Amino acid sequence: MLSNKTLEWLGTDSEENFNNNKKFFSSILQENNWLTKKIIYKFNSHGFRCDEFTDDPTIMFLGCSMTLGVGMTHEDTWPYLVAEKLNLRLANLGVGGSSCDTAFRLCYEFVDKIKPKIIVIRPPDAGRIELFTENNKPINLGPWTSIHKHSYYKKWIVSESNANYQKLKNILAIEKICIDKKIKFYNTEPIENNHPLQSTDLGRDLAHPGVKWHKELADLILKDLSQ
Repeated sequence: MLSNKTLEWLGTDSEENFNNNKKFFSSILQENNWLTKKIIYKFNSHGFRCDEFTDDPTIMFLGCSMTLGVGMTHEDTWPYLVAEKLNLRLANLGVGGSSCDTAFRLCYEFVDKIKPKIIVIRPPDAGRIELFTENNKPINLGPWTSIHKHSYYKKWIVSESNANYQKLKNILAIEKICIDKKIKFYNTEPIENNHPLQSTDLGRDLAHPGVKWHKELADLILKDLSQ
């Protein structure tokens, strides 16, 4: 669990990966200004990369590592930039390697605690699914999953329709929560499809988007929300 933890490394942005990249891809790290720049991953008591929840007007974000901001300083992540510009408190519920199932579950569990004015989702890849284990703990299965260990995923992923409908059901369910509770709902997918992001810079792990990408996405969202 990440509750109340402060880390220098997280997921693919590990110290081991950084040292390997410094050895073999030093020029790319330098080009993206990551050779000496530090990153702090600070998590609140619920295990999310944001401050503690309060009664202040809040915007809630749902998604995976690209919402959490793996490989990025907190202040350069697109959720931070959007919340800052709108003068709303940030509730970043992004979870690395997670699915749209996770996004719905977290929205359902935390919406009444946070009482956000706006909920924004950047949907994780459709080919991921969340399952509860015998300990009643959720795990996410995806392309990285050993099909020998999780035969369910092997059967589920055999048709793209399973993944696409699973994703759609979760997004519609989150939207329904917003409608019922009179919360503004925003899905980044349409704007990203209509205006493909041009920035190709990289985060410190060289596996996730970088500073320019996050700012470009934030600017697109803010422009869309203002209309």
